[in-house]
Amino acid sequence: MIDELIYVLKKSEIFEIVFSFLKTSEIPNWFISGGFIQQIYFNFKHGFDLHTGIKDIDVVFFNQLDLSKSYERDAESVLMALLPSSLIVPDVKNQANSKFGYKMNPYRDIFEAIDSFPTTTTAIGVRGTENSLFVYAPFGLYDLDNMILRPNKKQITKKEVYEKKKNRIKKIWSKVKIIEW
Repeated sequence: MIDELIYVLKKSEIFEIVFSFLKTSEIPNWFISGGFIQQIYFNFKHGFDLHTGIKDIDVVFFNQLDLSKSYERDAESVLMALLPSSLIVPDVKNQANSKFGYKMNPYRDIFEAIDSFPTTTTAIGVRGTENSLFVYAPFGLYDLDNMILRPNKKQITKKEVYEKKKNRIKKIWSKVKIIEW
C-alpha cells in the first residue's frame, strides 16, 4: 500500500513542485499532509484526474522558535509563485502555533499534531528526500486504501468539522464508505 501511495503522489505535478521546494527549504519538521493526500488517493481509486475536487495542499511543520504568521505567509507566497495557474493553493501551518477557537494544550511535536487530524485518512503525512519518502500514518493506511472515511475524535467535533467533511467527500467521491460519528 505504501508503494502505491508513493507512486500516486509522485504522479501529481502539484505534489512534486511542493515536495521539491520543501526538501530544500529551511522549514523545520515539515510534512505534506491531510486532505491533499487523502483526496489524491481517492481520485486515483475513482479513476478521476488526480487533482479533482482538491482545494489546497496542506503543508504542516513544527517550529516553536518562530510562531509568527509571517513564516507561514512567506512559505505560501513562494509556493504560490511555483504553482502558476493552479486552483490548488498551499495551506502552510505551524502546528506549534495551532489554535482552534477553543482552549487546548499546545502540541509537543509534529507527530502529535498529525495524530489529531480530523479523520483517519487525513492523519497522514509524507516527507523525505528525492530517493526516500517517509509516510507517517498513526492509524495505518487501511482506511485510505479501502476508501473509508472515519472520524478521529481526538480534536474535532461532530457538527462543526466532521459533518462538513463528510458531506463534501460524499458529493465528489461517491465510492467512499462513510463511518458515521
